[in-house]
Amino acid sequence: MHSVVGNLLLFTLLTSTNMKFSVASSKSYKVDAIGTIVLNTSSRTFRLHNVLYFCSIPGVILSLGHLLKEHFSIRFSNDLFTITTIKQHDQWFIPFLFPADNSIFVKSLLSHLPSIKYIDESLKNISLLLHRRLAHLSVRQLTGMKKSNAVLGIPNSSFFDIKLCNDCSISKSDHCPVKSASRQMVNQPGDLIVADLMGPYEVSPNHKKYILMIQDAFSRVVVAIPSTDKAEAKTYFINWIKQFMNVTMYKIKTIQTDNGTEFKNNILNDFLMSNGIIHEYSMQYKHHQNGCIERTNQTISEMARTSMIASKLLSFLWPWAFCHSVWIFNCSLHFNIDKTPFELLGKKRPDLQMLRIFGAKSFLYLHTFKKYFSPRVIVGYHMRILEDSKGWLFWVPGKK
Repeated sequence: MHSVVGNLLLFTLLTSTNMKFSVASSKSYKVDAIGTIVLNTSSRTFRLHNVLYFCSIPGVILSLGHLLKEHFSIRFSNDLFTITTIKQHDQWFIPFLFPADNSIFVKSLLSHLPSIKYIDESLKNISLLLHRRLAHLSVRQLTGMKKSNAVLGIPNSSFFDIKLCNDCSISKSDHCPVKSASRQMVNQPGDLIVADLMGPYEVSPNHKKYILMIQDAFSRVVVAIPSTDKAEAKTYFINWIKQFMNVTMYKIKTIQTDNGTEFKNNILNDFLMSNGIIHEYSMQYKHHQNGCIERTNQTISEMARTSMIASKLLSFLWPWAFCHSVWIFNCSLHFNIDKTPFELLGKKRPDLQMLRIFGAKSFLYLHTFKKYFSPRVIVGYHMRILEDSKGWLFWVPGKK
């Protein structure tokens, strides 16, 4: 003897079950869950245990035997029947619709519950109710809990319906990338130059807080220029553009940056206009539109951070760690291309003979030692390969 309910609002406790429910036609149906329902009156709340839940049933089937077993008394009169508890004698009047054997089908029972003012349509499925009780866990988490059987009370049902949860759509939403065909045809160096300013970082010994990252989209060559502030970055960028076009003999056609004031200003715009260079901006909060330099920044930042940690040097030496990592990046293969960025732009293969470990302890010969018995060397640490000389840059603690 069981009562059958099809609305989750009446339940306060639900557990999964493998029970099947048979009707007069001998056809059996899978029970979704079993639990306790609450029926409210103006004076008291009724609780009916071991009630079967079917998500496909629109109303409620109250079993007379089940009610009597739970200490209810039932009385019929004309078109009404009265359910009365033996102890409290509270009465609840419901329209009598259809008698069948020992069961009574009460259609739209919720319309007779004065305490229920609103029916949430999303609660018609048991998985949605569990999803809300568990603080809106994801489909993956709920499915994993059901498969592992690590928690009791998880119903044996699909959780794909929780994708329709409006609360999750509002609170867990993320921006969608603006996918559009690229307007740039990159066929040679200079066709597209991308730039970004990283920082601020810890102030370095030479007073640098930012670093300007510039990359040629064709060759993937990267240049890192430490900067004191944002305003200084545009001057470095203009000087680099002039040097690039003069040394490589390639014409820069387009540059792409974000909307930062270091790139969006009259000085830079006037220079680009005078040289016939197109300036494109990424949309606000759409960093993926400048994704070429963003991915490169992440790679080089990881290289620089790892080099700093491995060297055990002070963190204010970060500008030289960046420059050291950029040099290695330009001499490495990327994107399944059999040529390095250095070779694609400079037409010759890079030579690694001068490469040293960042932060490697070094002994520097002193050409101007003052006394005959004074030390001839001083201890320093390798920072990078010089670009304007055939040599290295070292950091000596206590020296500028």
